[in-house]
Amino acid sequence: MWVLEQRVKGALMGENDADGAISLALGARLHTGTYKGVHAMNDLAQTALGGTPAHRGDVLAAAAREPIKTENEDARDAATRLDRRWGARYAAAFPAELDPADVVRVRAALRAVATKDGGLYRPGDAMNSPLAAHIGLLGADSVNLGVGLGRYLFHVLDQEGQEAVRTAYTDPSDPVSRALRPLLFDDPRTELRRPLPPLELRGFDKALGRGLSTLLRHRLSKLTRLRYLLLAGALGFTLRALGQGRPDGRPAVLATAGGDDDGRDRRRSDARRVATASYARGLDGLDGVIAAHLWAELQRSGGLRDGSAPANGLTVTEASPRGVLDAARAADIDGVYWPATALKAFGRRCGFIEPRSDRAGWPARLHLTDELVEALILMFSRPGQPPRRWRDLWMEVGEALGLHIGANPSVDAARLREVGVEDAHRAALEDNNEQALRAAITQGVARRLPDSGAEAGGELQ
Repeated sequence: MWVLEQRVKGALMGENDADGAISLALGARLHTGTYKGVHAMNDLAQTALGGTPAHRGDVLAAAAREPIKTENEDARDAATRLDRRWGARYAAAFPAELDPADVVRVRAALRAVATKDGGLYRPGDAMNSPLAAHIGLLGADSVNLGVGLGRYLFHVLDQEGQEAVRTAYTDPSDPVSRALRPLLFDDPRTELRRPLPPLELRGFDKALGRGLSTLLRHRLSKLTRLRYLLLAGALGFTLRALGQGRPDGRPAVLATAGGDDDGRDRRRSDARRVATASYARGLDGLDGVIAAHLWAELQRSGGLRDGSAPANGLTVTEASPRGVLDAARAADIDGVYWPATALKAFGRRCGFIEPRSDRAGWPARLHLTDELVEALILMFSRPGQPPRRWRDLWMEVGEALGLHIGANPSVDAARLREVGVEDAHRAALEDNNEQALRAAITQGVARRLPDSGAEAGGELQ
């Protein structure tokens, strides 16, 4: 049996604005290795607010370009004031009576922070900066708006959570928006995105939405609230992908915690091994869903043929969904971007995928930074309520999101066995839980109790 290589690529990646097997499985078009958290937050903001300002972030980009002078661009102060597109707005933000040396210093500082994650390029590129915590600063990178992760995060929030996002992006009272107030302009909004894959919210999505909405109710600064929403939301989206092959959409995955070690601690090594195996099991389940979509599309279109494959065809040795998917992956078809690669690249940028590079050849696993441990605790503890028992809180995290840290060793090991991950030793799980508890104590959201237990979240006194 064989199938045309181009037919397989179209069925996997989609054609003519139709979604392919990969985006249908993910619920988003994560067909890139350059997607960053700032793109997801830009997408979230534009979903909440109905578009981007007509200037598409160009005023911020122009102000941050000092002192670039090339054959095609002159971003120096005098030239920027004369630019027909944003010169008047730039001049309003930097009045002519300002000391030129002060203008240079302010623009240099703005450039240093606005381009920190590589999200802001030159005016006209419609890129987005991590400083864009207000609608007046939003860019409009139409390529990355087409991914749909921000759209997903917004739609899982409850009504109060959605309103909190809208308020955040229209409130100029945070330090960044106050500092950049001269650059905030109320332009008409435009919608640039093409239609995205349909969203079917399952039990996992609703549980994630409840947690993220609870997170937004805590007394945090606007910038911290948005950052934690991104980190927890990006982790949640990854967990959603890892749970696609499960009946309830929830994975069973161990996330390591704690800082680096010298590799000689057997318990830490065992935890990494289990975390790696559970992550791989989740990706295998995702592959099964992609394979089913791919098989259905090729069956519908009559793409599968009997006989020997021509030069532009792929030989399918096993006439099954997995057989076709395996043949496609082995062929390394140009232009097919596999979700395992995209999820790993995005997770590394957000800090929850280890190792941070492929140089050593170690496989990927989920890892909780101290900030993510705090964000998860805030998601599952209501503000103004008493602290929760540590084990009870993480039991709920596991039941809601399929994420385990070893807080309940017997239960966590049983959940991991359900997906085929054996030998999750108690000592390794207990040590991993201790690493997470230390992180929570460092972040000020947990404390030990005299009975050797611990509590987290709520109003710690």
